[in-house]
Amino acid sequence: MTTTWQSFLIKQGATFDGHQLTCFQNKEALPDTTQQSIISDLGPLGILQVSGESAEQFLQGQLTCDVKALPENTLTLGACCNNKGRMLANFYLLRLPDRFWLIMDRNLVDPMIAELKKYCAFFKAEMLNTTDQYISIGLTGSNIPSLLNSQQIPAPTETGQSLSSNNQVVYQLPNQPHCYQAWLTTAAAIQLWESLPAEVVPVNYSQWQLLDIQAGLAWLNQEARLEFIPQQFNMQVTGGISFKKGCYTGQEIVARMQYLGKQKNHLYRIQYQTDQPIPSMTPLQSHSHTANVGHLINSAKITDNQYQALAVLQDKAVATDDLYFAKQPNEKVTLLDLPYTV
Repeated sequence: MTTTWQSFLIKQGATFDGHQLTCFQNKEALPDTTQQSIISDLGPLGILQVSGESAEQFLQGQLTCDVKALPENTLTLGACCNNKGRMLANFYLLRLPDRFWLIMDRNLVDPMIAELKKYCAFFKAEMLNTTDQYISIGLTGSNIPSLLNSQQIPAPTETGQSLSSNNQVVYQLPNQPHCYQAWLTTAAAIQLWESLPAEVVPVNYSQWQLLDIQAGLAWLNQEARLEFIPQQFNMQVTGGISFKKGCYTGQEIVARMQYLGKQKNHLYRIQYQTDQPIPSMTPLQSHSHTANVGHLINSAKITDNQYQALAVLQDKAVATDDLYFAKQPNEKVTLLDLPYTV
């Protein structure tokens, strides 16, 4: 994130903790996105760019999604695993005309590059962390295309579609209609923000994350890296795994779980009350079990002390409906529906 951009947002009422926008003009309640459009800085996201004539072949042998089947200017969910099937990162994979982008937690980009170097050395491909070349903005609402077009920023009309021009890229998320992410120059980002109509409400990054939580999309961070296989994030349902593409690193474990194993834990959406934010990977427990039954992945504040979150939980513990966080046995965790069936 550039100093110019962050300084601009601070003047608009933003508060930051590192790259994360934590508060906007002291507004904490998330607006009803069925009635209002929202905009947020997406500073915690990063880009791993892969280019070169062998980029497709290289990525096809490393990612859970089918790179060869991905059309130009479209994106899909995907993950990259170690040889034990544990995820190094999960991401949106975007195929641009001359390169690929893997859009993930910015803190995972450099570790991913370090891990994949040993494979990339055998291909005519180059990996770069291009995160700081762009400003990333998230927008939702049916009126967003007209807003973007008014600023000469191309707006995709279909989910999973990407449009790019003048070193700017905008895509509509494949699992969330009317939900967009834009990667812009600093000047274009400032001009867009200054042109916002009253019905587009600025929010903090946690409030933006609530959209993913409601969509049942969990994202790895540094704490959760190498702790889960893709199916524990329900990626076999959300479109992040191809079981027809052939071999990739970790494929044997992922396929065995799908066809031969009996998966005992899945991703669930939960709600709970707490006075202090609960960190990612905090264990959950159950009064009916003697050991930990799961871990918190991503969370977002919805009121002063209410949170929604995604957690990987044991199915048998979920059935008892008596979940709580370690050290908070009197605060019950409530299960919420996901928008898909596992």
